[in-house]
Amino acid sequence: AKVPVAPLAPPRSHLADYLQRAKQHPELASKSILAQVSFLQGEEAYVPFEVARLRQPLPASIATKQKLLDKVVASYRQSVDYGVAEWARASTYRIGAALVAFGDALEHSERPADISGDDLTAYEDVLFEQSAQFYGRGEDVWRELLRQRGRWDQKDEWLAKTEAALWPRLATRFYFKPEVEFPLVEAVAPPRAKNGSE
Repeated sequence: AKVPVAPLAPPRSHLADYLQRAKQHPELASKSILAQVSFLQGEEAYVPFEVARLRQPLPASIATKQKLLDKVVASYRQSVDYGVAEWARASTYRIGAALVAFGDALEHSERPADISGDDLTAYEDVLFEQSAQFYGRGEDVWRELLRQRGRWDQKDEWLAKTEAALWPRLATRFYFKPEVEFPLVEAVAPPRAKNGSE
């Protein structure tokens, strides 16, 4: 009688094998490969985060989207922590983008059907205040990335994307400020010429 042969396990990918070996011997692993993998894991996690809409009841959908945001940020931060310039820049940009996207989702979230007038205005004021916190956090991440540009010794697409995303956002804050505040200084008339000429 023939001995039954167990079916062969599907072959693992070379990357899966590498990551397994990297866990066993982290001192031998390529930080560049690990940083890229973490970045790509962040990109994968970004898709469900991006498509998740904030619908009523809002607290439940916010909690769901917040968990998705946390997963996205964790992957990108892991990529940053490897200290590989290319992937650190890319991941930092994407962290800022994710925070700003969460703010956008809050600002444009579904409104309750049973409120209107002053109640709706007060509700939206709270939403705008909460969304502004996420906008500020995302913009702070981008500003810090641009501050550190000297460390990178080059300007790449991620720095360009950061500038393209951040500068217009900062510029819109001055749309409704026709005059910039400045200190007032008392004017003193210049002395007249001694020869009597005006």
